[in-house]
Amino acid sequence: MEATTFALVAFLVFCTAFLFAPLGLGGGMFFVPIFHYLAGWEINSALLLVSLCLVGSVSFGGSYEHRKNQQYSPEFLKEHLWFPIVGAIFGVAVVFLIEDALNEVFKSLALLIVGWAIYRMANRISSKETPQAKQGNGETNLVFLRSGLTFGGMISSVMAIGAGAIHVPLIRENTNMEMRKSVGTSLNIMLFVIPVAVVTHATSMYLLSPDQWNFMIEERVWFLLVFAIICSILGSIIGSKVAIKYFNQKVLNSAFLVLLIVIWLRYFLDLFV
Repeated sequence: MEATTFALVAFLVFCTAFLFAPLGLGGGMFFVPIFHYLAGWEINSALLLVSLCLVGSVSFGGSYEHRKNQQYSPEFLKEHLWFPIVGAIFGVAVVFLIEDALNEVFKSLALLIVGWAIYRMANRISSKETPQAKQGNGETNLVFLRSGLTFGGMISSVMAIGAGAIHVPLIRENTNMEMRKSVGTSLNIMLFVIPVAVVTHATSMYLLSPDQWNFMIEERVWFLLVFAIICSILGSIIGSKVAIKYFNQKVLNSAFLVLLIVIWLRYFLDLFV
């Protein structure tokens, strides 16, 4: 990889972490296309593993700031955390079952997930209510909540994302948690779920895909991954710190929406043009 490409990848990883952590998202929706389109990596288990490592780094940095400011719910985690963990393990099995068609399946799912995130974000921006003002109804549907958390965990493994786009609105709709606390809780879900997905992915890759495992242990790949992890941790800590104190949430949401639309269009062109 050329030095300019390396620097651009590192810069975009930092910016993604800076932008996503304040929203309770892991950044996988951008990490995969950054490595796929800029670095030229195939969409396979190795790329998903790298993206999950970066999502885990974002959740570490973002959850640290939210924990420090008491912007999360330990009670929610204690009661519901096992459901996304089980979903993440199941999701790894799905990845290896569909590996030959992973590129097409991934991009098709991305159109749906990113499209849904665009719809939610556009509604949030156009709403006259502030994110903090809009509360859930407080009535918890446990079956719906836990099913959604399990699905989010599965999508984390299949799409190499933190699933905050699923978890944050799910928590908001089923609890009285305000926005900042929902974001912090989503990041703390990732903090536990993503390491499980990473270990399960890595073990499965070692046993079932030796070629991809050999690619992962190359020195140049490890050097890039370690540097990218450092960038993502710094970006998420700085982004969360700035967002908690200063950010205009609507401006942040608007920037996020524009980037989502660009990613959605690129996947659409790859599949249908």
